[in-house]
Amino acid sequence: MDGLTSAVARSGVLLVAGNVFLEQLGLPIPAMPLFVVAGALVVRESLSGPQLLLSVLLAALAADTIWFLLGRKYGWHVLRLLCGLSLSADTCVKQTSATYDRLGLRTLLFAKFVPGLSAVSVPVAGALKAPYLRFLAYDAAGTLLWAGAGIGLGAVFHEQVDAVLAFLRRFGAGALGLLAAALAVYLAARLWRRQQTLRTLRMSRLTPQNLAERLLAADGSLVVVDVRSRLSRRDDPRKIPGALVADLGEIDSRLRDIPFDKDVALYCT
Repeated sequence: MDGLTSAVARSGVLLVAGNVFLEQLGLPIPAMPLFVVAGALVVRESLSGPQLLLSVLLAALAADTIWFLLGRKYGWHVLRLLCGLSLSADTCVKQTSATYDRLGLRTLLFAKFVPGLSAVSVPVAGALKAPYLRFLAYDAAGTLLWAGAGIGLGAVFHEQVDAVLAFLRRFGAGALGLLAAALAVYLAARLWRRQQTLRTLRMSRLTPQNLAERLLAADGSLVVVDVRSRLSRRDDPRKIPGALVADLGEIDSRLRDIPFDKDVALYCT
């Protein structure tokens, strides 16, 4: 960890900005630890605070602009791709849709503090055709709040940062190995749980052909419900003919009057 401090002091703003750019592109390389270390170095006057913030801002805006343009061109498919890479894809879609539907571009003010939300809120803004200059303004403000919080923590608690780095340096690779092992166990448990859930869902799925046959029969034995989020329906207004529209939180109230002898088919993003 002493090498980390030396690297930040030596390479300065370029190292931090590069980390931010890669994280905002979607790589699992959190920038917050570097922010904290950089903040401690700002107090020691080894780094320039204004220069550091400017470089972080430009790096984040460059990466976010790429996702914004991809969202504008490919629409909701980008969110499906990003959430499909998540260990909790359904939660990713639901939380992002609900938050952005309620707050709009203001979501960008705090999105970078929330794991998962940061990666998908930017392409959602592009998919919904948000004005680019307004997007830049909110994204810049959110980036400065995010980076400023990390750098500020490092500056305020620079003595504690030094103590933590010294502790980790004392235990060396052993401490990092324990952290890596704990992370690996957590990820393995999440993957196993996800596979179990998917296996259960496969047992109760309708293929498009089965659904089409049931609908063509027109015997009234099947009710189809569109449970896509509002944002998804706004991006792609097409729906299965005759399907009820209900957000996930409204299913109980919407289906209360459907007789129990009917089958119910749900579809979402």
